[in-house]
Amino acid sequence: RLESPARSPSRDGWSRWVLSAGGSMAGCPNPDEEPGGAIEWMTKELGFDREILYRLFEMFRQGAERPRLVGRDRFIQLVQASPRLQTALLMTPLISSTRVIQPMNWGDFLWYLSQVDAISISWSDILATACCCRTVSLGLATGQRHPSQMSPRISVAESRAWLDEYRRRAEAQTPTRVSSPSSPSRNA
Repeated sequence: RLESPARSPSRDGWSRWVLSAGGSMAGCPNPDEEPGGAIEWMTKELGFDREILYRLFEMFRQGAERPRLVGRDRFIQLVQASPRLQTALLMTPLISSTRVIQPMNWGDFLWYLSQVDAISISWSDILATACCCRTVSLGLATGQRHPSQMSPRISVAESRAWLDEYRRRAEAQTPTRVSSPSSPSRNA
């Protein structure tokens, strides 16, 4: 039985994903409408590696089954089938920033992408997952557990809820710790 694809962040708050990753939305194009513009913006504003993003976009285009959608597992298989790209993903830091708390590489990003609870993903889903990883890498996702402690699959909706809470907390500048919805509070 096939599951219906998850709603794309571009249709359900793409800007919330980028805001939660610590960037201003000024000038960010819709990744599904202007993929090149979104790549350039994410490189300049969020510190992502330009070459890696373009190489991933090329794999996305190769694997596209329908306009703007690719099977999640097919995309990951295409990426892993390219030895040069796979090596680059494992050797390239996720972001270029001096504020990194938990260093991650693009191989970590692939793991996070494999956990997205959708059989088909859009380019904005891929970029939103990179933003989620950036949030973890910068230590902004304090209530989120380490990937080794997560269940085998995380839902896109749950991840969005976590990131929305982090954004609200950052905007309010409150120092309280937020626990994930799936784990009990340490104070409980």
